[in-house]
Amino acid sequence: MNLSRLPLLILPEWRPLLGQAPTEGDLTWAYPWPAGERLAADLASVADCAGKRIAELGCGRGRTGLTALQLGAGEVIFCDLAEEPLGYVTEALAANHFTERGRTQRHAWGEPVAHAPFDLILGADILYRPAYHPALLRSIAASLAQNGKCLLADPRTELEPELPAQAAAQGLTWQCQRRPGEYTLIELKKNLDPPR
Repeated sequence: MNLSRLPLLILPEWRPLLGQAPTEGDLTWAYPWPAGERLAADLASVADCAGKRIAELGCGRGRTGLTALQLGAGEVIFCDLAEEPLGYVTEALAANHFTERGRTQRHAWGEPVAHAPFDLILGADILYRPAYHPALLRSIAASLAQNGKCLLADPRTELEPELPAQAAAQGLTWQCQRRPGEYTLIELKKNLDPPR
């Protein structure tokens, strides 16, 4: 499916919630991170979203999950630990008339996403803190459907060398490729043939 033929997403202008000044707190979520924008642009060519149950981890502005809804996802759960990005995504869901198929949820990495399993898990620009990798991979392994897949996008050309082994320790297979548009795409699946 060609995204240029879909109606444009309405992305609300970001503004602080609850009277919070723009300089307070961690506002990294409000930035349109590059790998997330690129994954959103490529999503139709790397995943079949139609009718699927999808979770977006560390959703921030929710760009990839909103694109999945454009592509016909049956349901998208937008997960983040902070309230502000979840408030922003709630506004974006309403502006795009996606409230019946999209919802937000506070989620801390290390735990399964509520209402798992998911056919597809998305995450973009969320691998920048190596200390959190084991918890993130635990969440993915616990939340992914048996035949599902997880797509993670990262702008770097080289990722931490221990990531494939950390994924394997959680029962996940790891495939990594550099994509046109200058980002790295990681595909994780449940290892259906664990070593004996």
